Order: sequence, then C-alpha cells, then structure tokens
Amino acid sequence: AFYDLRINDLGMLGYWPLDESTAGDPVVDATGRAAVGTPGGTGGAYNRPQPLATASLASAIAFSDPYGLAFDGADDRIQIPVNLAAKTAITVCMWLKMDGYGPNADQIAVELSDNANSNAGTFYINPDGSGGLGLAGGYFQVLLQGNTGSASMAGVARPSAGVWHHIAVVLDYGKGTDEIDSVWIDGVSLAVTRGNNINTTGAFANGTLNVMSRNGASNFSWGSLDELRIYGRVLNATEISALACGNSPAIASFKQELGNLLDVDHDLTLVAGGLDVTGASYGVQVGGSWRNLGGVFTPRAGTVTFDGATGGVIASDRNVFNVVSVTGAGTWTLADDFAARGDLTLSAGVLDVSSFDHEVRAATIVQTSGVGGFVPRGGTVVLEPTGSKTLTAVTTLNDVRIQTRHERGLVGYWKLDEGAGLVARDSSSAGNDGTLAGAALWSTAVPTAPGFGNPACLVLRGAESVSAARPTTATDNFTLCAWMKPSVIPQYNGMVVYVGDDPGGWGFSIGGIDASNAKLYGLFGQVAWLDSGYTVPAANVWHHVVMRRAAGTTAFWVDGVQTANTYGDVPRAPNASFEIGHQPYGGANRYFTGGVDDVRVYDRALSVAEIRNLANGRYADGSGVAEPTDAGLAGLWRFDDLSGTTAADSSGNGLNGALTGGPTWSMSTPGAVTFGDPASLAFDGIDDYVRVPYAAACDFSTATAFSASAWFYRSTTLPDGAIVSQFRQTGSPYQGWMLWTDGNELRFFINGATQKTVSCTTDGWHHIAAVWDGANVQMWLDGAASTTSAYATAPSTAANDLIIGGYYLNGNDDGSTPGYRFNNRIDDLRLYRRAVSSAEVGYLAAGRYIDNSVGSPSIALGRALTVAGSFTLNSGIFDANGFTTTVADPFTLTQGGGRYLARSGTQTFSGGFAITGSTFNGGSGLIDVNGNFTQAQPTETNGSPATQDGGSFTASSGALTISGNFAHAGGTFTHNNGTVTLDGTDQAITGVATTFNHLSKTVAAAATLTFPTGEGNAQTVLGTCTLQGAPGQRLALRSATPGTSWFITPSGIRAISYVDVRDSINTLAPTINPPESLNSGDNERWFGRSGRGGSGVGFPWIF
Repeated sequence: AFYDLRINDLGMLGYWPLDESTAGDPVVDATGRAAVGTPGGTGGAYNRPQPLATASLASAIAFSDPYGLAFDGADDRIQIPVNLAAKTAITVCMWLKMDGYGPNADQIAVELSDNANSNAGTFYINPDGSGGLGLAGGYFQVLLQGNTGSASMAGVARPSAGVWHHIAVVLDYGKGTDEIDSVWIDGVSLAVTRGNNINTTGAFANGTLNVMSRNGASNFSWGSLDELRIYGRVLNATEISALACGNSPAIASFKQELGNLLDVDHDLTLVAGGLDVTGASYGVQVGGSWRNLGGVFTPRAGTVTFDGATGGVIASDRNVFNVVSVTGAGTWTLADDFAARGDLTLSAGVLDVSSFDHEVRAATIVQTSGVGGFVPRGGTVVLEPTGSKTLTAVTTLNDVRIQTRHERGLVGYWKLDEGAGLVARDSSSAGNDGTLAGAALWSTAVPTAPGFGNPACLVLRGAESVSAARPTTATDNFTLCAWMKPSVIPQYNGMVVYVGDDPGGWGFSIGGIDASNAKLYGLFGQVAWLDSGYTVPAANVWHHVVMRRAAGTTAFWVDGVQTANTYGDVPRAPNASFEIGHQPYGGANRYFTGGVDDVRVYDRALSVAEIRNLANGRYADGSGVAEPTDAGLAGLWRFDDLSGTTAADSSGNGLNGALTGGPTWSMSTPGAVTFGDPASLAFDGIDDYVRVPYAAACDFSTATAFSASAWFYRSTTLPDGAIVSQFRQTGSPYQGWMLWTDGNELRFFINGATQKTVSCTTDGWHHIAAVWDGANVQMWLDGAASTTSAYATAPSTAANDLIIGGYYLNGNDDGSTPGYRFNNRIDDLRLYRRAVSSAEVGYLAAGRYIDNSVGSPSIALGRALTVAGSFTLNSGIFDANGFTTTVADPFTLTQGGGRYLARSGTQTFSGGFAITGSTFNGGSGLIDVNGNFTQAQPTETNGSPATQDGGSFTASSGALTISGNFAHAGGTFTHNNGTVTLDGTDQAITGVATTFNHLSKTVAAAATLTFPTGEGNAQTVLGTCTLQGAPGQRLALRSATPGTSWFITPSGIRAISYVDVRDSINTLAPTINPPESLNSGDNERWFGRSGRGGSGVGFPWIF
C-alpha cells in the first residue's frame, strides 16, 4: 500500500487555491510542489491580504471554495518561489475582481521575477495597464520578456471592475511569433491589440511570482484574487472554458493504468493526468482524502472504497465514480458535487456534504451506518437508478429528487453536462461516449426549459464537433432531437446533429442545399435536402428541434410545434459515425456554429405529446411510466399490489382477480426482471387461488392463437397444480386449457390432453411460456424452446373464469376451491391473444418487456424515509414498500414520467402535495397531506400546447386526509373506495367535478367549506357524505362565487348536521334535511324544498 500518492503528468506546475482562513498564513501549493507563498503588507487598509468568505467569491465556482484573498492596493502582496525552468509554454489562470481602475495606474496581478521589463524568461499580467512598448494605455496588458533583452506587449479590453472574472493568459515561446498567444476573459478569447511583437526563443525562468504587486514593492493591485493556477503547457479552448465554468479542466496528457488493486492509506491526489482502473475494473481503496485537482479518473465498473480511520475530503472534479463504499470510521467531507453511476454504500464512518450543501447523485444510497453516518445538511440527494434499487437511509435527508435516464427506445443521449474534459458521456444504455474534437467550449449558458438538472452545454465555433459510435436505428421510425442556439445566422450547411456520414444517414442543419441561409433543413445523405419550412428568426436564442420519421414520413418540430413541410423520401442506411455539430462530406466538412445541448436519438417515432414534453423540459415519456404497449395483451397480473385482496390487471382490460383463501404478498421476485417488480404472490397449496371473472379478452375459444407467460418459483419439486387454468363450468370435463405443474414437469394442456411438456429440475425462479399458434403448440423454459407439436383446435372454454394458482379435480369449474393447487410463488403472469414469437419469449425470459426494452427503473424503500426538505419524483418508480414516508416540504410529481406506489405504510406530506403528471397509487395506508392537495394541468414553459392533464391520482383505500384546500383541476382522480377527510379549518374544494367514495369534514369550531360553481363541476359522493359542525359552531357550506350555485350529488348516506348552507343545488333526490342547520338561502333540494328560496333554521330532523 502507498501512504500518500500524487499523480501529475506535469500539466499543472502550481495551484494556489488561496483558501487560507487567517491573514498572514502561508499560501499553500495544492500540487504538493512546496511552492509556498509568503503574504506581506504592513500599511493600508488590511496590513496584509485578508481572507474573503464564500459569499464574496465568484458564484460560478462549482467546488468548495471557502476563501479567497482581498488586497488593499497599498502594500498587500504574496511572493511565491516558482520553478518554470525549461518550460517554453505556460498558461496562467485566476479568478480576479478589480475593485477599480486608476488612470493608467499599472495595477499588477502577477509578475514573474524582480523586473519583467529586463529579466529574460519572465512576464507580467497587468489588468490596469498604462501602455508602453508600442501599446496605448487603458488595456488589460500582458508583457512577455524574451531572452534577447526585448519584450513583447499586448492588450485586450479591460473587464468591468467590481465583478469577478475568470482570466486565462497563454504564453508560448515556441510559436516564434505572437508569443503572447491569447488572453481569455470569462471563457472567451478576446481580440488582442499588439504593441511590440518580438519573435523570441527560449524558455521561462525560475524566480519569484509576485502576486498583486510588482517585485513585492510597487504597483500594488486593489481587488480580490482566487484560484491561481499555472499550467506547464498551452491549455486549449475546451480546458479554459471548463475553468471559466467554475470547474477544473480535466487534463490528462498521460495516464496511469492499474494492474492490480490500488491501496492508498492516506491521500490520493490527482493533480493532472489520468488514472484508469482498466478493463479489469480494479478497485481503489483510499484511507484519507481523494483530491482531483484537474485530472481524469476512469472508473469503468470498479469500486472506490474509503476505509480510513480519520477520513478527509472528497473532491471529484466532476469525474463520475462507478460504485462508492464508505467502510472506514473516518469522516469524509465533500469538496464538490458527488456523482456515482452505481450505489453509494455507507456502512461506517461519516459522509458530510459540507456547509456548501453539495449534491449527492447515485443510483441509490444504502446506509447501514448510524444516524450520523450521512450528513446531508441543505443539500440535494438525486437518485438515478438504472434497474430495481433499494433506498435505505437511516439519516433524515434534506431535498430528494428521483429521476431516471431510461426512456423507451432511447438509444443515444448526450446530455453535455460534463462542463470539463474531452468526453461527452452517453447517458443511454448504449454507452456510446463521444469525444470532443477541435477545442469546443463548455458553457453554463444553457436553455432554461429542462427541469431535470442541466449544468452545462457545448458551444461550437464552426470547426468543432463531438464524435461517437452511431446509435442503432432502422431507416424508418426514428427520432432525432437537440437543443440548439445558432450564434450566427445565416449559416452554410451548419449541421447540428448527423447520424452516419455523407453516403447515407440523416441529420438537421441551419442552412442547407449548399447555400447560406437561416432555414432549418433535414438531410438524407446522398438523397435529398429537406426544407422544414421553418426559418430561425434570430441568433443567440435556444430552440428545441426534432426530426422524426414515422411510417415513411419525415417531419420536423421546433419548440414543440410542427413545421409546415413533410417528406416521403427514403434515407440510405447510415454508416458507423455519429456527429454533433458536424457532418463529414466528401473530404470537406459541414460545421455548425452555436450552442448545442441535450442531444437524443430514439429508435422509434415519438408521439406528438412526447415531442412536446421534450420541448417543455420534461422527459419524453412525460405522460406516464416508460412502459411499452404490448400488442395483443389480454391480461397482465404483476402481483405487485402488496396489500388488499385484489390482484390488479395492468393490461387495460380491467380483469382484476379476487384473492381467495388467503394468498400472501411476497417480497421474493425474479432477479432477472429489469422493471419495477417489488412483489410476487405466494400460494399455500391448501386453499389459495385467484379468480378472474370472465371477459371476452381472455376467451380464447374465439381466438386464432394465444400465449401464456409467467415467472414461477420451484422448491424441491413442483406441486400437482396449475399456474393458470380456464375450464368449462359444465359439460365435457377438462374442456379449456391450463399451464399445469407436476413433479419436475410443466405441461401445456388443451381440451382434455397434454399437448406439450418441458422439464424443470432446479430450484429457484424460472420463466415459462406456452404458445398455440392455431396449428401447433410450443413451450419455452427460461427462454429455451421445446419442439413443436401439431394441434389445430382452439380451447373450448365457453364463458368461464380464469383461475390463477390451481385447477379443478373433475375438470369443471364449479365455483368451489380448486382440487389441485399450486404451492409456491407466481409473478408477472401475461396472457396474449396472439402467438408471441420465439424472440419475444426470449426478451420476457431475460426480464425485459416483450419489445426488448427494459422497464422503468425503481427505488424501493428498505426502511422508513424522512425528508426534511422537498421530494420530487421526475421519472421512474418510487415504491414505499410498506414503510412510512415523511416529507416536510412540498412533494411534487411534475415531470410526468414517474409512478409513486404508497402501499400500506403511512405517507405524510407536511408541505402539501402537487401532481401535474405521472401516477400516484395510494395503496391501503394513510395518506396525510398537511397543506394543499393540488392536481392540475401544468403551465408550459414556452407556450407550446400542454401535454399533461394533471396525471393520475388513486387515493388510498384507507384514508386521505387534507388540512388545506383540495384542488382537482385536471388529470384523473380515483377514489379507490377510500375516505377523503378534510381536517383543516376553513377549506375549499376547487376545480372540476370529482367523485369521492366517502367525503368527510367535521369541525368543533365554526369554519367554512367552499365548493366550485357550475353544474359541470358537481361533487359526487357515492358512500357516506359527512359534513358536520357542532352546537353553536356551524360548518358554513358556500360557493366559490357568492350568488352562483354550487352542486353536490350525495348518492349514499348523508351524515350532515350543524351546517349553514347557501347557493347549493343537491342534484339527487330526496332533499337533504340537516338537523340543527341554517338555510341561508338560494338552495335547492335542501331543507324540505324541491325548489330554491327560503331561509331560516332547519328542523331538528334525525336521519
């Protein structure tokens, strides 16, 4: 094991974070080169440089930056011994805020040597230059001294005073001309005005780096400095733009590759260069700090373990880990946002997000350490599962956001959020990471619409691109999407995205047909230019663009609105290339100029609603969970209900089954399943079964083919029972069909005889499928096919129920308990009214959907969850899994791609509940909303037509309690036979018509309940309608608009008393006669009246 390990490919020669907390403390060089700076100053306002706290520093800096330094302009300075010998090129970078500029005052930011005017191999950077050597005054001025006694001078426009700016100056003796190569302010290379321009050769000298002064004795600067760096080479535009975004440049000219486990007992510092765990994915163990100051870590499938007794800091520099485990007793504090593609496991020690409230992003968190083992402070935990994950958080979390990058048909997704480095990661499952070419710029000037986190984008300047392996698509039914911001218009064939190369493929551009214009064009390589009919109205504005080919027709959308033109041209198949911002063309190039962000490729044609979702910053699958529609699906019983006595049918045919005899919900599920699968159904073999009432969808006697698919569990042997059966009630016995189990065999039985058999001899979960295609039968066990057997007769089932978990001894379903019963677990039973293919069976057996797509990733709780801040479910599945969930701040289902499964545990939303899309399933436990309940159609961000109607909310079959207002203005509200209790004081029901099962509001002190107006907004109560005040403390029932009627339809029990009613129409006879109540007028079918009018105290009738 190493003690301390530093990796530096000599890309960084010095790095002074200036994070010293006490004036006069030595200024530390974070590279470990021991170039320690000495602060000085005895007069002026400060007497030496003073620490500046975070609130006064550049807000763009993305990592922990506790301090910078302020200089008084009188005599404050820092002097640092530096070793630049033999270097012919350097880049000097800093964050600088000048408090003011004098009239050509020569305030020096940094100077190498005692006198850069005369000493060879030296320089100075002067933000407040007075001119000289052929340059006028008033510039941000740079001097570079050659080795011949002559110096070059150049300048750029001074940046504004009183504001933080990122400065980068590139000096290169090796050019032979224009050695003051470039000056960058805030990531932009400015036009250089040159004075003397002496062509010199040589190298930089060793010496003293005077900071915010000249020679430590004059030309002191008045302002603030932070994050001073010197690199031993020319940084390219991509690297400088990363620094200007507040990141480090992720430099790796060379790298170290692991040949075994790397164990570092103390600190691992990646100064510059690469560390690659290689294809073997060797682990890395660190006992102390992980400091990435600007290198590149390649984690592959490896695990990083923090195992020390004291801990340290974790500075990842926007490099993404794979799996991270904290096993040591120490405390690790984040120095920047943390991201892991896999799990974050906390089994010991402490992980602290720091006072900077850094974000933690992982597939899930598994915390088995104590309550203090994770310190979230005010930070956000973002969970991005790629499969079924369990969240175990002992600690109370602050803000939580769940989102997944899985969308059906997404075969390429370049978010361009890296903000540093030369790699654009593919966030789809394809893993086709792209490489930046031509020094593209990172930028934080992103489109405002995306609501799923969007820290960066790319800016292309007409000669840059991203190249990756091509996503797999056919030449029809595909979708290509991107955000674009042309920085100039018109453009000449400015290709934004292209799939393939010139001989084939497709893409879209600004400008086309080999002409300069501002039109949006599609291109089918070597086939045709496609004029979309849209012209970009202005430069430097973000637009969302979609090119879709569906069933032979190509169309375009801009900002969610379809353009005028469509085409029937057929593209040629693309080659292996994929380009962002570029298309190679016959030895030439077609480059785009402007910003690009969030590039996606789908191997299917998105719907118009999905396109609008993307344009409004949502995921494409914004109208529901990303699950495909299975052609011919007759019934689907997932057995994920986890509570109640109903096995819900998810096919859309409403074939819910009644649990009989007491089957139990089991947490054991097939490990191969890729979609959310929290439970299965366990049968005891004694009297357990599920009865599904007859429906034409599952009457296969009229079908030309049918298929059955299920997962089952084997223990030692298989019982003489059935996974599923369907027999006649009377007549000839065993007329129908079943999937029958006995001993080590599974049998496909149709009309009195076994038509096919397969053998199963191993314990555990297995997948079984059986198909009758109208002429033959065939079975598959775990995806392996049997031979076929001829059989041409449909099952003679007549109008009979389905039985899950058994079959009948006499071959007739007489309504009793089946004589032969299955005694183990069954999961994900599917029936199709068609013959599924062998390939489709293989997909199901692999735990995928029948179209080979993976399911929506899920997060299931492993223990109770407490969230002190907000909880947002953007996409994927959140499964409370029987545990309680408590959220202090607002809970939102806003993106439309998520599903919340409440199950049986209490769900408490103390900051209110809002749903504008997605699905909420209330289960059977208490749903307690302390605040407003709001279900409404969202307001779109860019004026395009709304695509979400408010989502789908299914209340608990137990109780939904609301202390604030109940607003149902859109979407689907399903009462689920539960009770909605309004337990606040003054409350309002607003929005559209709602049907409740039981509705209750009871008060002990006078209060008001307001209803929406209009007959179309009538509130219907099927069960008990409880509206009660108390003696002398009536509950006032009022219209939202006084003088305008509100409507109620109480069709069940009317437990109404001590109320004060006005402007109400009861739509359902008989009249409501509430005791001890007040008729305040304009009521109909109230207080013994069939018409309106009257007022006074109601009779003391007792119902």
